[in-house]
Amino acid sequence: MAPAYSTPAHDYTLQPRALISSKASHAGDSFAASLSQAVVKDGKTIIPEGAHVTGRVVDAKDSGRLHVPARLNVALSSVEVDGKSYDIETNAIGKSAVH
Repeated sequence: MAPAYSTPAHDYTLQPRALISSKASHAGDSFAASLSQAVVKDGKTIIPEGAHVTGRVVDAKDSGRLHVPARLNVALSSVEVDGKSYDIETNAIGKSAVH
């Protein structure tokens, strides 16, 4: 069994491999991205920079009108390290914006 890791709340930057937007995406859609910096715990790299991650769109709503804000929420579901895929759980993160 792979070791379980937990990291304190921290923001990590991802580079999506394709456009993810409130206009084009729908809840349940999956997406691929790569990690822009390593995840380090106690001085040890547990997920290297550039690791492939997959996620899903939790909620997406195009604004469509000036008074209705657009929103997009995503969560990560897996990460690939050394050729092995591991399920992960993250909180959903998102943005809301108006035109």
